[in-house]
Amino acid sequence: MKVNTKNYAIALYDATKKSKAEELKLFIKNFVKILAAKNLIGLAPKIIADFNQHYDDTEGIIEVKITSALELSEAEKKEIKNQIKNLTKKEVELKTIIDKELIGGIKINFADNLIDGSLKTQIQNLKKQLLTIN
Repeated sequence: MKVNTKNYAIALYDATKKSKAEELKLFIKNFVKILAAKNLIGLAPKIIADFNQHYDDTEGIIEVKITSALELSEAEKKEIKNQIKNLTKKEVELKTIIDKELIGGIKINFADNLIDGSLKTQIQNLKKQLLTIN
């Protein structure tokens, strides 16, 4: 039978969601012992990723990754956060990344969506349009 890391992640979430700090330490310690006993320690990174995803889904949180050429102001971050919160009806956690190769503009990734407002992409789209005019 194939091990389902999502089931382990959900079990860990259910066992720990209302735990206090000391109980949480014990749960984690015992969970690691179970993984070790079953030779599943190598799956720990995937279980953790599945746990984080389940936590976000259950708690109504969405992670939004913003890639920009320059640091965004707090007002810009707040506006993006509010727009996505209104769109998804979820709490938004922003992760910002600076990528000097973008030249300008931003890319926003969330829940399998990509909003590509980068200058590079806009120039490529304009080039395609100009080439199809002939």
